[in-house]
Amino acid sequence: MEHSFKTIAAGVVIVVLLLQQAPVLIRATDADPLQDFCVADLDSKVTVNGHACKPASAAGDEFLFSSKIATGGDVNANPNGSNVTELDVAEWPGVNTLGVSMNRVDFAPGGTNPPHIHPRATEVGIVLRGELLVGIIGTLDTGNRYYSKVVRAGETFVIPRGLMHFQFNVGKTEATMVVSFNSQNPGIVFVPLTLFGSNPPIPTPVLVKALRVDAGVVELLKSKFTGGFKTITAGVVFVVLLLQQAPVLIRATDADPLQDFCVADLDSKVTVNGHACKPASAAGDEFLFSSKIATGGDVNANPNGSNVTELDVAEWPGVNTLGVSMNRVDFAPGGTNPPHVHPRATEVGIVLRGELLVGIIGTLDMGNRYYSKVVRAGETFVIPRGLMHFQFNVGKTEATMVVSFNSQNPGIVFVPLTLFGSNPPIPTPVLVKALRVDTGVVELLKSKFTGGCHFITQRN
Repeated sequence: MEHSFKTIAAGVVIVVLLLQQAPVLIRATDADPLQDFCVADLDSKVTVNGHACKPASAAGDEFLFSSKIATGGDVNANPNGSNVTELDVAEWPGVNTLGVSMNRVDFAPGGTNPPHIHPRATEVGIVLRGELLVGIIGTLDTGNRYYSKVVRAGETFVIPRGLMHFQFNVGKTEATMVVSFNSQNPGIVFVPLTLFGSNPPIPTPVLVKALRVDAGVVELLKSKFTGGFKTITAGVVFVVLLLQQAPVLIRATDADPLQDFCVADLDSKVTVNGHACKPASAAGDEFLFSSKIATGGDVNANPNGSNVTELDVAEWPGVNTLGVSMNRVDFAPGGTNPPHVHPRATEVGIVLRGELLVGIIGTLDMGNRYYSKVVRAGETFVIPRGLMHFQFNVGKTEATMVVSFNSQNPGIVFVPLTLFGSNPPIPTPVLVKALRVDTGVVELLKSKFTGGCHFITQRN
């Protein structure tokens, strides 16, 4: 999300978007249950975060048990060569409020569970038969690194919430895995479908700019996902991987501070979740203030036509432990902040000048819906943590926005770079299967992101 305006120095527009200031615990996973069981009433007209409970007298006595993933579905029923049998709260009402769910995935030889993201859960999995290449791609701040291993029967893997990942059957026989989540409804963002098959579609000029190819390539990719794709369910072997059973609060955003200030010691050799504190005597007196986003960078310095000036904890050590950060993004006419995800934060933004098309794509369980609006100077937007989104300058002049996050280090997964420019690269056969195109198209897309992509940040 990412551009010139006259700020600070004589008439500053101070956008103070203070998030997570109240001493409220916000959980990364589902809320702790307040009773032994709350069997979901899927027909209830009451709207809550999750599902209302059935009366105990109407719950029956089978809600703790399910055989729905004891067998898998047809692995050849869709172009992915895989079949997902879901066992979330919609399929197993007994897990309502318990903070867990499971899926079974079966694969044909050469089948894939295409690159995707779970915005609301960490995933832990076990391969039951066969051998699967499991690939996980880190965020930009960890070098966009691609981690992978061929996982065989009996072996396990874990995938942090919000990171892009995939599985690909490299064996000569069918394969099966069971995965568990620390949410009753983890959500899923299938990256190819989200980019090329949202409802309504992402405008072609946005994808042309983001992928650095011509409209013909974009339209070819869109044609592969017309009408969405069938990848869901059919009906596990009972592997009980229970997550979030201990009464521990897991926060969605940064931990609450335990003192007024903890100015980050970026040179400390101590490893913690975040940064160690400087001694108060060494912190100085300017740590609450910054002018680093008073001016923006060169909007023509990279192919995106945008420039991000970051103000996270690495650039503003004073926000360490405070659970907030900011970015400024400047855009050339026709410039874009390409489709991306923040795995560790919700984002709230304001357009300071110009007009930006802001697009947000929901998860598969919300119909992969594409929400968009042209946001003009003074208007605001909010983007839930983990959802894919972009901004695109539809005006004839430069545009600028400022965004705030409820994390000192929100992280970023730039989708085009993650798919086509990871380090090392995602194997071409995986992308050929996921995108449903030939090797030439995949290699063309990879060539656009060789050596990473230069849309990062101005470090003032």
